[in-house]
Amino acid sequence: MARPTDSFKQFDYSLRPSKQVERKAMIEVLLNLSSAGYAISDYTYLGFGSVYYVDFVMFHKYLFIRKMVCIEWGDVEKRMKFNKPFKFIKLKLMPLASYIPSLRPKERRSCPAFS
Repeated sequence: MARPTDSFKQFDYSLRPSKQVERKAMIEVLLNLSSAGYAISDYTYLGFGSVYYVDFVMFHKYLFIRKMVCIEWGDVEKRMKFNKPFKFIKLKLMPLASYIPSLRPKERRSCPAFS
């Protein structure tokens, strides 16, 4: 399998308007589910954070999710650790396909954006 490119060097993901709209729409949906009785803050957010972690910051800020897993595959370990905005984010430096077998199906998990 080919190694991924460092796309964060070409694109600032926090400035992509379409991606921001998607994130905000998903947050609105999850806020509505939360007000309907679903314990969204108890779920685990699983996503690709890039070195910016934009979606992780938003999902914690608006949904109070503290169980978060960031999956990245690339030669960016030092930068990912340095930029990590919250200590509770678990950083997994591996391909998603390698991480999937470790998931437990009955565990509450929110992975809406995979951004």
